[in-house]
Amino acid sequence: MTPRTQGRLLLGIAIVCAVLLYARTLHFDFVYDDWPQIVRNPHLQSVSYIPQYFTEDVWSQNQSLSLDQSTYYRPVFLLWLLLNRSLFGISPAGWHATSLGLETVAICLLFIVGTNLSGDPVTGGIATLIFAIHPANIESVAWVSSSSELLMGVFLLLSFLSFLRFRASGQTTNLLLSVFTFALALGCKETAVSFPLILIWHEWSYRRCDSEFEPVQTTGTKHPAMVERLGPYFVAILIYFLFRIAALGYAFGSVKTVSRTVALLTMPSALFFYLHHLVVPSGLSCFYDLSYIETASSAKLRIGLLLSILAVGLIWLLARRVQAGRAALGWVFLPLLPPLAGLAQFQRGDLVHDRYLYLSTMGFAVLVAALFTEVKRRNWEGPAKGVLFITIVSCFVWFSVTQIGAWRNKLALYRRAVQIAPRSVLALDNLANELYRQKDFVGAISAYQRSLAVDPTSWKTNFAFAVTLVDIDSSNDLVAEFDRATHIEPWNAGQYILLARILEQQNLLWDAEKTIDLGLVVAGNSAELHFELGSLMEKRGDLGDARAEYQRTLVLDPQRQDAASRITSFVRPTSRPSRE
Repeated sequence: MTPRTQGRLLLGIAIVCAVLLYARTLHFDFVYDDWPQIVRNPHLQSVSYIPQYFTEDVWSQNQSLSLDQSTYYRPVFLLWLLLNRSLFGISPAGWHATSLGLETVAICLLFIVGTNLSGDPVTGGIATLIFAIHPANIESVAWVSSSSELLMGVFLLLSFLSFLRFRASGQTTNLLLSVFTFALALGCKETAVSFPLILIWHEWSYRRCDSEFEPVQTTGTKHPAMVERLGPYFVAILIYFLFRIAALGYAFGSVKTVSRTVALLTMPSALFFYLHHLVVPSGLSCFYDLSYIETASSAKLRIGLLLSILAVGLIWLLARRVQAGRAALGWVFLPLLPPLAGLAQFQRGDLVHDRYLYLSTMGFAVLVAALFTEVKRRNWEGPAKGVLFITIVSCFVWFSVTQIGAWRNKLALYRRAVQIAPRSVLALDNLANELYRQKDFVGAISAYQRSLAVDPTSWKTNFAFAVTLVDIDSSNDLVAEFDRATHIEPWNAGQYILLARILEQQNLLWDAEKTIDLGLVVAGNSAELHFELGSLMEKRGDLGDARAEYQRTLVLDPQRQDAASRITSFVRPTSRPSRE
C-alpha cells in the first residue's frame, strides 16, 4: 500500500471516528449560552438585522437586560447563526449537524496541511485521526454556541493553505484569497488575530521540503519577501480593529476585572492548564476552579511557573529536531496568546475553557504525528510502534466517549461542572438555577447555599436565593429578601431590573416602577433603567411618560435601537395622567 493510499485510509478512519463520536450530539439539547444567543435571540429572526451584525457586539440583543457590553465583535459568526436559524429554527438537531459538518471539513483541511508540512500523507493521516478524537474539542463541537471556534478554524486552515499555494506559485490571487479567509476568521472570533504570528513562526522555523505547495527554493532574500507576504494580514487586522472600534467604541475591552499585574501572575497557571488538557484531556468541564493569583509570593504562582516552563521545555525538546513538529509549535502555542492576554477582562471563575484549545489541538495533532513518524524512521520494532500508537488513540477515544455526555442537557452539564469544580460559584449558581427551573427547590436551595459559602458577596446568588425562598413560601417578602443583595452591590442596575420583571410577572406594575425608581436613585442614571421604566409605563398605558423615558434612554445611549423603535411605534402619544 502506497503512502498516499495509507494517508487517505487514515483520513477516512478519522472522519468515521468523528461522525461516530459526535453523532450522539444530534440528540443533545441547547445548553448554557445557546438559550439567550440562539433560542431567545430576536436578531436571528429576520435578515433585516444583518446590518446590525456589523455595527454592534454579538450580545446586543440583550442590551435591555443591563448586561455589560461584551468585547465580542463577530459579524460573520452571527451570519452563520442566522443561516442555521433560517434552516432549522430552534430544533437543536440541525444545529448540531452543521457543527459536525464543520468539524469534518476541518479534519479534511488538516489532512492537507499536515501532509504538506511533513511531505508525508501518512503523517497527515495520523494527525487527522488524533485531531478527530481529541477530547479537548468536545466543547467546540458539542456546544452549538462554540461553533465560532469551528468556523474560525476552517477559515484559518483555508487561509494557511492559500498562503502555502502563494508561496509556491507567487500568484497574487492565492494571497488575496488567504487574506480574505483570514478576515472571515476574524469576523468569527477575535482569537484569529494570532494567525499572522503563526505565519511568522512558519517563515522562520520551517525549512521547506518538496511538497504539493512548497517545492524547495534556494534563492531569494528572506526578510523583504516575508514583509511583502505578511504585510497584507496586518492591514486586514488594522481594518478589523477600525470596524471593531466603530461598533464597540474600543479596540480591546472597556472594563477590567483585575489589574494587568494580577493577570500576568495568573498566566503561568492558565498556560499549564491548557498544556495539561492538550496532553492529558481528562476532567473536562464547562467551568473550572482556576482563580486569579493576587500576589507574587503565592505558592500557586511558583508551582504554575515551574510546571509551565517544564512543559514548554519538554515539548520544545521533542519537536525541535522534527521539521513538521517545529512548524506545528506555532499552532500549539500562539493561539493561546489571546485568551492569556484577556485574563484581566474575564469574569472571576471563568478564566479558562477547553474551546480555546481548538487551534492548538491541530498543532498538537501534527506534532504527535510527526514524532510518531520520526520514531518509525528510527527503526523501532514493529510491536513497540503499534503499542504506542494504539495506546494514544485508545486513551483519547476513551476520554472522549466518557466525557461527551455531559453536554446532552443543561442539568447534566452543570452537575458535571460542580463535580469537577466544586468551589466554582458559576458552576453552583448555574446548577441551582437549572434545578429551580425544574421545580427542584430543595436542590436549588442546597446549591445556592454551597455557592454562598464560597462567595457570600455575590449579589446574583443572593438575589436568586431570595427568589427561590419566596417561591417556596409566598409569605416571604421578596423585597425584604432582595435587600440583602442590594446591600452588596447597590450600584448594579441589573438587580433592580430583575426584581422589577419578577414583580411585573405578578402584575405588580406600580411596585415594579418603584423598584426602577429606586435603582435610578441608588445605581445612577442609566439607559437600561430608563428603558425598563418606559417599558413598564407602556404596558400600563401611560404612553406619554413611556415616550419620555425612551427619549432619555437615547440621550444616554444613542445606539439603543430598541428605544428608537418603541418611539417610532407611537404614532400619536396618548395623554394620560402623570404618575404624580
